[in-house]
Amino acid sequence: MKDEIIINSMLEQLIFDEGQLSALKEGINRLSHGEISAKQLKEQILQFRVVLLERLLEFFPFCVEEILKKRDSHSTSYNSNEVDRPEYEYNDIEEKNRLLEEIGIRISNLYRNIKNKMTQD
Repeated sequence: MKDEIIINSMLEQLIFDEGQLSALKEGINRLSHGEISAKQLKEQILQFRVVLLERLLEFFPFCVEEILKKRDSHSTSYNSNEVDRPEYEYNDIEEKNRLLEEIGIRISNLYRNIKNKMTQD
């Protein structure tokens, strides 16, 4: 949750850059007073969007990297919690023992059947 707030804050600073927003506001005022043309204001807006896109493209890999680090730390802590808890270990061992016992019984039955067939021939 804290990471989300930090990322949102960083995005807000990137998107709502005070300097660029002031420059756009000034451009709109200048257009309304006839000091610049609509084409010049459009160019200024496009330039603002280009800079914004460049900043976002620089920021995006950082976000992805942080998300992956967070996911990895959660998965390793989850796995280590399971291993550290004795009831999980006990249940795992008990389940493996039952499986081995079943396999042993089946092998024993197969051996007995093969041995019986061999002695009958």
